Amino acid sequence: MERLTDKDLRIRAAISWAKSGPRRAGQCEYLKFLHGIRITRQQAIKAACYRCSEGWDLGKSCSVPDCPLQSYAPYARSAKNQGQKGHEA
Repeated sequence: MERLTDKDLRIRAAISWAKSGPRRAGQCEYLKFLHGIRITRQQAIKAACYRCSEGWDLGKSCSVPDCPLQSYAPYARSAKNQGQKGHEA
């Protein structure tokens, strides 16, 4: 029997969490990443937002003010369209 490394165990736990989590934007991209499938930069951003938000609705603006990805987030609102609905990438 093959001994699993800590990294393997963390990946398995993340896959289990993502599969059982709410179906939201970024979930599919996050699962692809965890399975070692190459993803694009935009898919990586969606996956990171999904993980960071723990699967909550990404249709809302990011609430993490110091997030380095906030200006690239798929549903980010810029200062000039603060009153408008966020856009999907």
